[in-house]
Amino acid sequence: MRKLPSRWATTAFFSVLLLAVGLLGGWSLQQVFGSARTASTADQATVTVQQGSVGSTVLLPMQVAWESHEVGVNQAVGVVTEISKKDGDTVAANDVLYLVDEVPVIAAQGVIPMFRDIIPDMRGRDVGQLQQLLQEAGFLKREARSGSADEATVTAIKQWQKAHKQPQTGTVSRASIIFLPKLPVTLRAGTDELKLGSSLVGGEHPLAAISSQPTFTISGTSAQLARLPEQAEVTFQFGGHDFKGILGPARENQEAGNSQATVLSPGGAKNVCEDNCSAFPRTGATKLQAKVLVLPTQDGLTVPTAALMSTPAGKTVLETEDGEVFEVSVVQEANGISLITGAREGQEVKVPSQIAP
Repeated sequence: MRKLPSRWATTAFFSVLLLAVGLLGGWSLQQVFGSARTASTADQATVTVQQGSVGSTVLLPMQVAWESHEVGVNQAVGVVTEISKKDGDTVAANDVLYLVDEVPVIAAQGVIPMFRDIIPDMRGRDVGQLQQLLQEAGFLKREARSGSADEATVTAIKQWQKAHKQPQTGTVSRASIIFLPKLPVTLRAGTDELKLGSSLVGGEHPLAAISSQPTFTISGTSAQLARLPEQAEVTFQFGGHDFKGILGPARENQEAGNSQATVLSPGGAKNVCEDNCSAFPRTGATKLQAKVLVLPTQDGLTVPTAALMSTPAGKTVLETEDGEVFEVSVVQEANGISLITGAREGQEVKVPSQIAP
């Protein structure tokens, strides 16, 4: 009569033992194959290992602007009766910039301001700059530049004055020339001082020189620019032209409330826009989108990143339809696609349907 209880106890013992073994076995499998992703045996999607390309770019706003700075000092006194050179005009030596009381103010190259009237027999660096102007205008022989207002220079001055329909005195008034550091140059009206009908008293900076090339500035948040590689390739299009540069260091712009980075010339290029800088308007700022290369594109075998699993030992694996698990190496990953080695083209692999805790 007591065998039943004995038999029931034995059965219960083995039941508990089997349950324990099952739990331990499940834990063991989870330790071997468990990861951030685990395979599910029911209703799992599969994908095919195939040839593809993996790379990453990001589009960011870019502003193109021509910077300018004041050049030259006006010494003429009177009313502006004509403005001969306007925004965007290119100025060369001997060009008339504007008229004051109908007397022309003429551009010449030099770093010394026109601080005095130049009279016969006067010497100085300013005289040498005037001689350079006379030579470039064709009134003085090249070898005659001496820094002294000698007889040949005075003769050339009179011829120059005649060409500009001015009295042939042989003396150059300080009001008649503005020396500019570099010519030719593209000018922009600097201030309200140079307007038709405005009065000048001398000492004004009525002109601004536009830089020889525009500045290209990319903007974004601090986090966005911090994630970009150093000297990342930047490409963009404008006016039917393709342009390329490299990203410079990021800097904070407190006024704009963002981070900015200047696009620099690539190796060997004289500037970002090369010979097509004129495509960008010289007035105002041009806004466009630039493509920044975050991860260079590589070709090879690819799978969706979601198909990859990790083992506790840190190995990356894939699982076939038949349940075979094999190790692969990830070359690079972008936009949910991984470039891998260790698999065969055409293999069908599972995409885990669950995320392990």
